Amino acid sequence: MTDRRTASTITDTELDQLYNALDTLRAVARGYCEHCGRGDATPPPEAYEEQRARAARAEAALADVRMIASELFMAGQTQTEREIGRRLSAVLDQRAPAAATRATNHQEQ
Repeated sequence: MTDRRTASTITDTELDQLYNALDTLRAVARGYCEHCGRGDATPPPEAYEEQRARAARAEAALADVRMIASELFMAGQTQTEREIGRRLSAVLDQRAPAAATRATNHQEQ
């Protein structure tokens, strides 16, 4: 059995030290939710919203590049422009592996 102090034997100073240590741990622990007390290392809701907004901006940028590539392919003035449009379209139509996408996300953060 461990030597554990009971609530009735702890001093106010020791209790303050425990609360300070708890606050420090909460500040360090990713994903700690002050409302529910969970600290399961998940990002807070704000981080999810930031990731969603970032993903939406990335999708919009890809749509713009796809449009430009299509225009080059369909209406390029030279064979080179049409070839660049075709190659860009081919690359953009390929799906990135999930592992590569996750690695990219971690590098940008």
